[in-house]
Amino acid sequence: MRGEGLNSSLRTLPGRAWRWALLEEGSTRPTALMRIGLGLMLWLRLADRFLIHADSSPRDVLLAVIFHLATLGTVLGAFTRLSTALVALLSFGGFAWMGPVWGAPGWGSHNIHLLVCSTMLLALCPAGRSLSLDRWWALKRAERGGPPPPSERAPLWSVRLLGVLVCTVYLSTALDKTGEVWLSGHRLQAVIAEHYTGSALLDDPLYEGLIMVAAIGVWLLELVLVGGLLFRRTRLPLAMAGVLLHGGFSILFRVFTFSANMILLYLPLFPPAQVDAALTRLCPPGLPAESAVGPASVATRAGRGLLVLGTLVALLVAGPRLLQGIEATVLRPAKADRDDRARIEREELQKWPR
Repeated sequence: MRGEGLNSSLRTLPGRAWRWALLEEGSTRPTALMRIGLGLMLWLRLADRFLIHADSSPRDVLLAVIFHLATLGTVLGAFTRLSTALVALLSFGGFAWMGPVWGAPGWGSHNIHLLVCSTMLLALCPAGRSLSLDRWWALKRAERGGPPPPSERAPLWSVRLLGVLVCTVYLSTALDKTGEVWLSGHRLQAVIAEHYTGSALLDDPLYEGLIMVAAIGVWLLELVLVGGLLFRRTRLPLAMAGVLLHGGFSILFRVFTFSANMILLYLPLFPPAQVDAALTRLCPPGLPAESAVGPASVATRAGRGLLVLGTLVALLVAGPRLLQGIEATVLRPAKADRDDRARIEREELQKWPR
């Protein structure tokens, strides 16, 4: 009987995989959240590649205008199909053409590669049916007697591709770490020495053992994440472990956009109905349009007014100095020190056998 049950399960496995990949439909709200998150990350990571300067050529001006309008449309969900398609085209063009052919700096990193892949796959998704201006306009047209708005359910085949992207990233990083440099802890020691400790602890046997255990643990976790995120029973605990892992990467490796991008890509791995139910629970419909609390007293309103006025004065007085301090103590040294940190890391890596 057990053998028959196993054979039946194996026979249905291809059919279940086929339905999961190509036939299932679900809520578009998780994809809308991804659209907003990726749009903000595009601003954070790529906006400085599309700026207008005094000596900008007409081509540069055109690309900058298209990029900023398209990313704004992506975040707001305005003309979403066109906006996401233009953003995907520009980001791919930067990674495949502007960097290697035109020689534009900053296009060759793994962080940019992942962001470009995520954006290209997002352009295939129905990301504008929820939490968007497109949805708002469709509802307004329906209220005026126009056609009904499109359903917030859509085929999930394109969303599945985003989930597959997560698995391929973990597979590639696990394979990249499968070697003596990482598993011995030497690579991790070099990174920590570069940012924190220098070479003071490199000869400490206890420290070397702890770093080796951490390196092997990261490698094993990434191997488990390759397929474990696809299964319902292991998805949530592994996603929580992945969030902690990428939080550690942000601290140690300074790969902030990469970590945020990977955490955001966990959304397509969860059933859309589950994400939709969580959103409904956090933001229940039917809230009153106005607060049931009575009007504030005169003293309360006066206190609020003084607080707002004091805050504005403080911002006017201290704001410019605060920005100057941030630029002088954080941004400028980080930019000037980037080449030195890369040189130190190369020197530390050269100490270890490959």
